[in-house]
Amino acid sequence: MSTYKPNKRAHRILQRLDLGADTFAGLLDLFAFDNRAEVRPKLHAILTALRTDGFVDHGFGAYRITEAGRTSLALLDAGEIVREANATPTVRIFARREAA
Repeated sequence: MSTYKPNKRAHRILQRLDLGADTFAGLLDLFAFDNRAEVRPKLHAILTALRTDGFVDHGFGAYRITEAGRTSLALLDAGEIVREANATPTVRIFARREAA
C-alpha cells in the first residue's frame, strides 16, 4: 500500500506534472541536492510507485499526470493523506507439478 503525504516529494512531483509533461531530468531538478546520484534512485522509486498506483503515466520520454493523479493531487492540496492499494499483486504463482 502506498501512502502519499502533503508537502512531500510525491506531492511536489504531482504538482509539477499538473503544469505539463516533464522528463526524468526535469523532475530531478525539483530536488535541491548537491549529489544527483543520491537522488536518482529515490526519484525512480517514487515515480514507480506513482505509475503503479495509476497517478502518473510514462510515454515518449515524458511523465504525465492522469485523472486519478489529479484527484489525488486535489486531496493532497487539501492537506489529506492519500493511501492507495497497489494495483500489482505481490504474490508469485507457481505451476503445479505432478509427483514423479
